[in-house]
Amino acid sequence: METGPKNIRLKAGHSDYNVREARTTNSTSLTKVANPDTIVISAQRFSDGWHRVVLTDGTAGYILFDPNAWEEINDITNCNESVTLTGDAVNLRAGPKTTEAVITTLSRGQMVTRIDNSGRYNIDGIIWDRVMLADGRQGFVSRQYLANRNEQEILTVKADGGLNLRETPNGNVIRTLSNGTKVTRIEIGTEQINGNYWDKIITPDGAEGYVARSYLRDSNGNVPGGKVDENQPQNSIKKDDDAKTVTMEPLTKVENLSSLGSNVTVKKQDGTQIAEGPIGTGYKINVDGTEFTAVKLGDNSGDGEIDSMDMYVMIQHILGNREFNEYERKATDLDHDGIIDSMDMYIMIQYILGNRELKV
Repeated sequence: METGPKNIRLKAGHSDYNVREARTTNSTSLTKVANPDTIVISAQRFSDGWHRVVLTDGTAGYILFDPNAWEEINDITNCNESVTLTGDAVNLRAGPKTTEAVITTLSRGQMVTRIDNSGRYNIDGIIWDRVMLADGRQGFVSRQYLANRNEQEILTVKADGGLNLRETPNGNVIRTLSNGTKVTRIEIGTEQINGNYWDKIITPDGAEGYVARSYLRDSNGNVPGGKVDENQPQNSIKKDDDAKTVTMEPLTKVENLSSLGSNVTVKKQDGTQIAEGPIGTGYKINVDGTEFTAVKLGDNSGDGEIDSMDMYVMIQHILGNREFNEYERKATDLDHDGIIDSMDMYIMIQYILGNRELKV
């Protein structure tokens, strides 16, 4: 038996086909499919050729699928909307009716794609929308349990090495989420634990857990906002007037530099001035007429991001294949002991995995 919605209809030249109460031609005829203009939902398909079907008026029964009389047609879709579940343990059904087979159970906050919101299946006071899961399975959900979400609540994982999904904040690892995974934030962490703010999220396939907020990005590519401990700012910055450097944490952007002075400008290594966005090691920061050089912790490649490229550059340095200037060295000395070694490599790995923050 195959379970899940498919669209079928009568072929040209066929009409008044019986929908029966049971899977036998001797059972009662509940109604008839009038002609090829009627699209029928096939909710289940049995090996003996019978289909469990649901009509738009709510009639549910069985038809004997004769290939000479019936044909399968493409999915009927009228939208492509990212929506999330607002109820607990919501059934995804094979057909638009509470009596139809349950394909799976969906969790509150789980993200699905709505592909039919036409309202054509308004049965017994319930409007059924057709949705598709991340694994391609389709089914019907009562519209009352679906909601469009604010874009800032649908976030993207930004971690080249993957991001650990944990049972509790900084707890046991459930699984590792790949870079680019879309998740829905359902709870905002309010305090730092082991250097991280931990937000509760749910994955497209319904897994719930906690991740470090610094590895999430909103639709604008920024770390999402949240309630934080004002005594522990996320992006601390240290200006050294003697060394003429500004050392900063990985998430620091041009927009975070206003505290340095009344007139702050930033230029890339090629001299291009930028007014917003990430800062890279080696960028020049002019503060009220005095020039400083940016040192972003972990960013020894100078692109403003901390990822596998920086890990590669660090390894090449440790092997003796790459020399660092003073700013690249400061950016790579993550334990601040004046030596670049395996401990710095370990700290970098933990940061990329989402297990640790890099602090000035």
